[in-house]
Amino acid sequence: MTRSQLRRVAIAFALVLGAANVYFYNYAAFLALNHPDSDIRFNLYGDPQIEGDAKLKREPTTGKYDLLVNDYYLQHIYASTIAAFRPQYVVTMGDMFSSQRTNKEEYYKRIDRFKWISHQVDANMAPISGSHAY
Repeated sequence: MTRSQLRRVAIAFALVLGAANVYFYNYAAFLALNHPDSDIRFNLYGDPQIEGDAKLKREPTTGKYDLLVNDYYLQHIYASTIAAFRPQYVVTMGDMFSSQRTNKEEYYKRIDRFKWISHQVDANMAPISGSHAY
């Protein structure tokens, strides 16, 4: 393969990757085009599994960045789907937090992170324990 052919392949690959990135970043907006407003609109989210201090103890360097990237990704999911579908109700089901036993301080840190992720900073939260409660 010549240099010019390799350059064309690299440019084509970059364009396809860029187009895929734009599509997936705006996926919720594209879906909303096919779903007209209805009388009642729910957004349901499942199992965000927010991790915390246990991950930082296991992976002190990479864990911090992993939590940061996960928080921003989850926030993007909430923000883009809420903007696209304009729900009347937003429900998060399943395990909000990962399955480590947490002390009260860590629990409230994760609640604050979840409020930031889900754009509910000023909202009152009422977690309901399920089958994994102890």
